[in-house]
This record gives sequence, C-alpha cells and structure tokens, in this order.
Amino acid sequence: MAETNLVVEGAFEAGGCAYVVARLLVPSVQFDVTSSTRLGGCRVERWLEMPRALDLSGAQRNDLFGFGLRSIDDLTKINVGDQVELVWRAVQSTAG
Repeated sequence: MAETNLVVEGAFEAGGCAYVVARLLVPSVQFDVTSSTRLGGCRVERWLEMPRALDLSGAQRNDLFGFGLRSIDDLTKINVGDQVELVWRAVQSTAG
C-alpha cells in the first residue's frame, strides 16, 4: 500500500452523495483510485475529479482533487482543515 497526506478544503453532501475536495501536501505524488483506496479511513468511489480551481495568479491548481465517499455517513469523520491520509494500492509497473 502507498500513502500520502492531503488537507481537506471542502466536505459536503449533494444529491444524497458525499464529496470531499482535498489538496495534496506533496503535489508531485501520483496515485490511483481503486476499490481499496481510503481517504481519512473512509472508502472512496473509484473515480476522482480535478475541480476547476485557480491559484492567485489565475493558473489551474493541479494539487486539488475531488473524491466521492462511498458512505454519506463518513462526512461526519472528515472536516474542512483536517489533514487526512490517502491510502491506495500501488500498481507496480511490469514494463522493462
């Protein structure tokens, strides 16, 4: 398993689903969202988005990601400002 830390910038419910917007603390980290991925200990859906968010200079932010939580009840476990751990199964390359 691989892991990295993020800071929660938004956590909300929309249409009966739970969403979290979080910023990578190490922007160069690459990860995959799979069925075993956890954010702050909560299971996430197998998709993610890069919200359209701009930095102060007007450039696209590449450190911000949107996650769908599998359980809306998990929103009580994640709050804006929290530092949370993203854990995923690292995929090893077979190229070579």
